[in-house]
Amino acid sequence: MPNSFYWDLAVDDRGNPAYIDDQKVIHWKRNGVTWTTLKGKADKIAFGRKGELFKTGWPSYTVQKYNAIDSTWDEPYGSMYT
Repeated sequence: MPNSFYWDLAVDDRGNPAYIDDQKVIHWKRNGVTWTTLKGKADKIAFGRKGELFKTGWPSYTVQKYNAIDSTWDEPYGSMYT
């Protein structure tokens, strides 16, 4: 478990965990064996029903979807505050 009071945890449809560490960096055990550190930072993470990883961006608080093909975050779905 991260050594800070701030973290978040989510599990994909195959049971692979992802978490946000105390620096707001996302780590995902995508293949069930090794941890992958993803680019960008997040405030919260969640998985969709088909295993898609979503994040609330930090510090922008926009909702984005992870594109596993090119390891980028797709265009924001918009701010949570508008």
